[in-house]
Amino acid sequence: AATVTMPGVADATDAVVRLAVTGATSLDLRTRDSAGAWQSAFDLAPRVPVPQDKPLVSHVDHIALAVPAESWDGVMLLLRSVFGMVPRDGQDVVDAIGLVRSQALTLTTTNGTIRLSLNMVPGRPSDADPLPAARRGGVGHVAFGCEDIYAAAEAMTERGLTPLRISPNYYRDLNARFGLGPDTLDAMQRLGILYDADSAGGEFFHFFTGTVGDDLFFEVVQRVGGYEGYGETNSAVRLAAQLQQ
Repeated sequence: AATVTMPGVADATDAVVRLAVTGATSLDLRTRDSAGAWQSAFDLAPRVPVPQDKPLVSHVDHIALAVPAESWDGVMLLLRSVFGMVPRDGQDVVDAIGLVRSQALTLTTTNGTIRLSLNMVPGRPSDADPLPAARRGGVGHVAFGCEDIYAAAEAMTERGLTPLRISPNYYRDLNARFGLGPDTLDAMQRLGILYDADSAGGEFFHFFTGTVGDDLFFEVVQRVGGYEGYGETNSAVRLAAQLQQ
C-alpha cells in the first residue's frame, strides 16, 4: 500500500500511519494516544449547541467508498489481507450513473464492528466523462447508526431536514410483503423511512438526505434483531426520491 498526504497539519510521529485506499481516500492507523489528533488536519466548522436528552445518532454504521474499476482488485486485497476484513456476497445495485457493483466488508473486534461498502461501475475507467469525482474514488455516503429511527427522523426534520418523498406505492408494497401496520406505514411515509427484513427476523430501518454537491449524501439507520445487510433492495427507491428532490 502507498502512503498519501492530506492538506493541513499531519502528525510528525510514528503514532500515525496513513495508507492510500484510492487516489481520494485513505485510512489512518493510529495509536490510542493520538486518537484525537486527526482534527488538526481540518478547519472545523463552529458547533451549534442543540438541547437534547441524548444524541440522535450513536455511531458510524458504515461508509460507502467509490473505487475505480482499475483499482478494485488491489483495494479488495488490501482490506482483506492487511486489515482482515470479511466480504459479504456482492450485489449489483442501481445508481444515478447506471449499474453499480457493491461489495460490503466487515471487521468485528471487541470494540465493535467496522463496515465498509465498496462501489464500482464495471467497465468505466476513472477518467471517463461525465463521471462524478466521488465515483473516481472517494466517499459516496456516510451512514450513522441510531437507537430510535423515528425519534431521529422527527428531530432532524424539526431542525430543517427535508425528508425524501418516497412513492406511496413503496409503502403499499411493504404492507403486502411484510404486513406492517397502517400506523407504522403512515409514520414511515411521512418521515421518508425505508425498511427491509431478513429471513432470520432481523429488521433494518433507514432514511437518507438529499445529495450534497455531485453525489455525496448521508444515511441514518437502525438495525434490529441482528440484521447485517444494508437495505440494498431499496437503492432504486432511494435514487428515484433523490433525483426528484
